[in-house]
Amino acid sequence: MKIGYVSKKLGISTDTIRYYIKIGLIVPYKNTSSHHYEFCEQDLEELSLILQLKSLNFHLDEIHKILSLHRVSYLNAEREVEHYLKLLKDKKSELNFKMEKLQQSIVEINNLIDEAEKNLSTHYIPSGIDLSFLKLLVCSECDSSLTLKNATINNNEILDGILQCSCGYEATIENGILLTSQISATQSSNNFDINPTLLSEYSAEQVSSWKKEMDNLLLAINNNDLNDKVIIETNIKRLFFLLKNISKLDSRGMYIITESYPEVIKFYKTQIDRLNLNRKILFIVSNNHNYPLKKSSIDIWIDYSDSNENMEKEGIILPKTLAKYFKIGAKIYGTFVSTPNHAPYLEQFKKTYPKVNMHDFVDNNFFNLMEKSGYSIISKQFTREIWEYSKQSKIKITGVPSKMILYHSTYNGTHNDS
Repeated sequence: MKIGYVSKKLGISTDTIRYYIKIGLIVPYKNTSSHHYEFCEQDLEELSLILQLKSLNFHLDEIHKILSLHRVSYLNAEREVEHYLKLLKDKKSELNFKMEKLQQSIVEINNLIDEAEKNLSTHYIPSGIDLSFLKLLVCSECDSSLTLKNATINNNEILDGILQCSCGYEATIENGILLTSQISATQSSNNFDINPTLLSEYSAEQVSSWKKEMDNLLLAINNNDLNDKVIIETNIKRLFFLLKNISKLDSRGMYIITESYPEVIKFYKTQIDRLNLNRKILFIVSNNHNYPLKKSSIDIWIDYSDSNENMEKEGIILPKTLAKYFKIGAKIYGTFVSTPNHAPYLEQFKKTYPKVNMHDFVDNNFFNLMEKSGYSIISKQFTREIWEYSKQSKIKITGVPSKMILYHSTYNGTHNDS
């Protein structure tokens, strides 16, 4: 019988059969003239036994020992039978031990399942806007004070209400979320998956890199006295700093989280509310960066690559746009993806993002723009190379990688509201 026939008859690949021959597990006759292996019925019986023992979780070296017994004896002498029984009983003991471990693992996995399901069923009280935030809120059109009307207030938190200005500006508060006048509660994002699948879209190495970058940002931010300080993170989208780290920051701080789409804010607000943290958090939905916030009110801005995203979509230099909200001496902690100053790549970038001055994505140019807008760059730290943003990335990075840069700056410029 030829190897192809044996392969089909037993449902085993020819490569596997050749491997068994190579390690001496089976020893078929080899025709010296054709150099082909020829299999007899005994070879088929031995291969069948090998497959049976493999299905019983025997390793190849154990199978080799059992085959050797079959080849040199009839397994009817006491010593041979005892040796054979020992091999079988040892395997049985090994499998029993593994079964006990598997049963123990199943119990522990069930505990983890119960714990995860408990997270969804845990009672939580939806948060509102702490009344202390009212001192920061003004009309985004004329900077006048706002009047709160028709408010539902519980435990010093505004759950629902209307903020009105004498100029006609109006913003609403729904379920503890501030919706600016440009936003409707039903406005929908077409490019945001409300159930983000980070693990399928990004590699484990990328997620680990983000974790390290977040840890560095957390360490830097926690070096500040956050008591009564105003900390803002803008345009949060899928992966944002405060989601995983707000529980590790001073509970006496005042935190502001902004986003363009109501359903994104609602999704993440629910996650944070379920933690039952004692934090003052103002969630703002605005489709531009003209927030209803007082000028010179922000102490710390967390720029988790938001500058990149706004340059990509709108061609906006975000540090310049937001400068009016920062106190003199305000601190900025952020990450910036610097594109390679590489002609083919920049041409591709320009085609994908036509609104962009592509050279602004080169780190030196971006930080020069920050300095011209009144910022002092305190530190820049290269953290890793980026060859591809994600599976959905519109730009494939070839030849020269982008760079992820962790940066720290302060705002020391004169406010320019023109």
